Amino acid sequence: MEELNNPCEVIEKALQVAKRVVVSFVNHGYWRNRLHYFLNGSRIINDVYDKAWHERAPINPIAIRDFENFCHDRNLVPRKRVCLGGDWKTHCRVLPNLLAGVAIYEVGRN
Repeated sequence: MEELNNPCEVIEKALQVAKRVVVSFVNHGYWRNRLHYFLNGSRIINDVYDKAWHERAPINPIAIRDFENFCHDRNLVPRKRVCLGGDWKTHCRVLPNLLAGVAIYEVGRN
């Protein structure tokens, strides 16, 4: 999602030919990202984002709540959601917008 120039258009076109699409993205609402912004005033550089913002392809930072609002505004239905913790292995069931490092959705139409 975050590497696409126009993620909305890609999802819309995918749903023209399929009943459901799977979408995955790094959660920029993750607590470590927030803390780094708060303490340093800049985006974190880590294993996932190993380059500065100006050295990367177009990026659309997105948080879980952002994506769910996007779905709601476009009458898309998140049928399944898997959120994984900062280790990208452990299921995150509590406060995913804050505690999940990555999110995976299966999205369709009403």
